[in-house]
Amino acid sequence: PVYGELERRSVRRVSWALGLQTLTCLVLYILVGICGLRLFGADQNVPGDILLGFGPSSRTALALRATVGTSCVFVFPLLSLPCRSTIDHLLFHGGGAAAVGRKGRIRHILEAAALVMTAGFVARCASGLGAVTAITGATGGAPFFY
Repeated sequence: PVYGELERRSVRRVSWALGLQTLTCLVLYILVGICGLRLFGADQNVPGDILLGFGPSSRTALALRATVGTSCVFVFPLLSLPCRSTIDHLLFHGGGAAAVGRKGRIRHILEAAALVMTAGFVARCASGLGAVTAITGATGGAPFFY
């Protein structure tokens, strides 16, 4: 996908773009780690869900929870479309373009509804935000195998 979006495509340009992206991610991870160490300290035990470390009455934690919730709401459609397409490809040997006509449209609607209901069920059963993001990450990984 990255190579297809580049103007004047070349191996050198895609290598440069991926290197820049990797460096940007590395810098962001290091900054988050440093801020976390400054906030919680090196000797403090930090929970897997970092928001639990702030306490239930913290305004910062409440704002961050709202941000994470909003992010999940906006990311879900982006992850569900390739996931639905992968399911359609695996079960019906189709994919996005293969569903033509009324039957194909109904099949896509039913697949999307089943995906949303499954995600809702998993969210209700999940023990916390960490489990939900792990499942979201696994769902987002589906296009890599498609």
